[in-house]
Amino acid sequence: MEKLFKTIIFISFFGTLLAAPSSVPNLSKHPVVLIVSFDGFRSDYLTKTPTPHLTALMEEGVSVPYMSAQFPTKTFPNHHSMATGLYPDVHGITDNTVFDPLHNKRLSGFNDDPEFWNYHPDVLPFWLRNEQAGDGRISGCYLWSGSSQGYGPDGKLFPTYYLPTYDESIPWETRVEEVIGWITHPSKPANIVYLYHNEPDSHGHSYGTDDEETLAEIRRSDDRAGHLIQALKDANIYDRINLIFVSDHGMQSVHQTNIINTTLMADTSLYANHGGTPVYHILPNNSADLEDLYNTFKRESEGKNFTVYKKEEMLGTYNYGTNRRIMDILLLAEPGYGFEDMWRFSADGIAGVHGYDNRSPNMRALFIGRGPNFKKSYKLTAPISNLDLVPLFSRLMGVQEPPNNGSIDIIGGILDTSSSGVIITSGTFQFLFGLTFLVYQSI
Repeated sequence: MEKLFKTIIFISFFGTLLAAPSSVPNLSKHPVVLIVSFDGFRSDYLTKTPTPHLTALMEEGVSVPYMSAQFPTKTFPNHHSMATGLYPDVHGITDNTVFDPLHNKRLSGFNDDPEFWNYHPDVLPFWLRNEQAGDGRISGCYLWSGSSQGYGPDGKLFPTYYLPTYDESIPWETRVEEVIGWITHPSKPANIVYLYHNEPDSHGHSYGTDDEETLAEIRRSDDRAGHLIQALKDANIYDRINLIFVSDHGMQSVHQTNIINTTLMADTSLYANHGGTPVYHILPNNSADLEDLYNTFKRESEGKNFTVYKKEEMLGTYNYGTNRRIMDILLLAEPGYGFEDMWRFSADGIAGVHGYDNRSPNMRALFIGRGPNFKKSYKLTAPISNLDLVPLFSRLMGVQEPPNNGSIDIIGGILDTSSSGVIITSGTFQFLFGLTFLVYQSI
């Protein structure tokens, strides 16, 4: 009778463990974050067309009114701000393409130029900070801007997992499969992974924000989110990781009648233009011509839907203007307008542009999160900045917060501080089985 009683207790106790999902993979002992960037996914795209997967995620997890991008609201500056927590003026990726006086040449992020990305040895993306914190922390980057390049004094610092070149032809399904493989790796599981997709930005550029082609691409982006969520569920890790969807900036439609031709305003032989719509970087060939060129453009801008700045005049509003890669004079088009370098328009005469004043509602970015370390069905009432991601990840990962321009004050409200974050891994399962058997033996 005593043996039967002991057996019943053992089966009952161990049965609780058996209720855990089968084939549960080991994850990092640290909180796990998968951050996904859908390029150019404007914050209000969720209301333009049905997005059931992202909407459900928002209702289950945490959301914000919007996430502010940094100026200029372009892809490379803002992905690097999300990765470093720094203003573009500080991290050095001041535009998608720049002129760098130190190297005396144009540099481009489109070419994966190492001199473009490794601006200063002290500017390190969080994926490197995470690994430098040690204790088994592992990072991965899948096509995230700047992740194929080395950083640090000798340019040889890379995350454990990354792709050596950018290749947007890689199918989404392949990206998801490989990223999950990094997170569930048996000996080196990643605790933070950055994943990127170039849509709906490309369609937004080609058709503007309201064309059915763009709306269909927004729905396909939502389908990609749905595929990822299902794949995480199939891998038995959906409820065990913190999943975040973000974007780098919004998008603005521009009609071809709203083009500003700057080439007729000043003598083009006196300067070089190192920018692109909607931000022109004007570098006088002779510094003695700076004042005359500035005054000429200033005079020509009156009533023409663009503003002229000396670089130092942008500091107060845009936190932008001290970096060597920012030229002496800047021309900034108003939202809805572009310069003469625009040439690609839809059949309706529309194109999509970003890069404008980051206070413009159409430049606002996306942020949605869900996971064991986030509150449930929680909506922040105040917007956040993409600079705040580094303070958030530092707090979440237990990594010393590096110097940054963000703040934990608002975004910290999404963290579920009441949760212990304890997750049953296969190792924990084996330990509990052994403990259960010892209890059985002692009865």
